[in-house]
Amino acid sequence: MGRLPACNGRTTPEPSIDKATLPDVAEKGVSSLIKADGIGDLYRLYAISKRDGIDYDYIEIPADFTVEAKKPVRQQVHACVVRRGL
Repeated sequence: MGRLPACNGRTTPEPSIDKATLPDVAEKGVSSLIKADGIGDLYRLYAISKRDGIDYDYIEIPADFTVEAKKPVRQQVHACVVRRGL
């Protein structure tokens, strides 16, 4: 079976705006559009995987995950994570 490529995006709610200024409202609107696009990508990839019999795995990194990388993540690290099912 094949595997679908990864898709990056946020799916969790963003904090609400504090002030109803035009820049704050515009920023919240753009953030919501980007999030909706990411959720749409997940659904589209899921539907394609089901249609074509491809494995579909989804992982979301929690918003409170704050570990900083000491060096760029490499393909081998990604493969290790996938093998472990994390």
